[in-house]
Amino acid sequence: MKNKPIGPIGDHEIKQLKIFKTVAECEGFAAAEAKLNISRPSISNHIAALEARLNMKLCKRGRGGFSLTDEGAIVYEQTCQLLNQISKFRSAVNNLVGSPAGTLKIALTDSLATDQRCQLADIIRQFSAVAPSVKLHFDVEEMTEMENKILNNQIDIAIIPYHRKIYGIEYFHLFTDRHYLYCGEGHALFDLPEKEITREN
Repeated sequence: MKNKPIGPIGDHEIKQLKIFKTVAECEGFAAAEAKLNISRPSISNHIAALEARLNMKLCKRGRGGFSLTDEGAIVYEQTCQLLNQISKFRSAVNNLVGSPAGTLKIALTDSLATDQRCQLADIIRQFSAVAPSVKLHFDVEEMTEMENKILNNQIDIAIIPYHRKIYGIEYFHLFTDRHYLYCGEGHALFDLPEKEITREN
């Protein structure tokens, strides 16, 4: 027997989908509790209500740990796209009637977060002065995870060390990081004058 169409989706369902998205990304209710700042029973109630609304099981909990069902994985992907489109719609409409507004999602590695050459604090200060209605959201992520989120429109900007170019991502150079290669005593290049050391050595 086929499920009935779910019908219109309102603000209440959007809230439940946001909670479900966080639970899925945190891989469990316990971790999501701290991020959402709501109790675990409340999270459980929201997920149960969403499952009843969609008439399908979204996640499994038990001794084997937390996991999404096949349907839950599809709903998660569609939720990400839906929330991203809502955010884009809100930003586009806000930009029509005044100064830029919405949320700008930025991710970077932990080493770059404190690197003074990024001038992150100055950039935030200057940007906030120009676009005070835009909310900046920062996350620290692994490099490959940031690339995936850029491609899936889950974040807007990623600040990463350059290592390759991926089709579909636009790159801008921020600064150059110089690296040095050293060798110890006993190495063939150790006693060689610096001027005589070449790439071919």
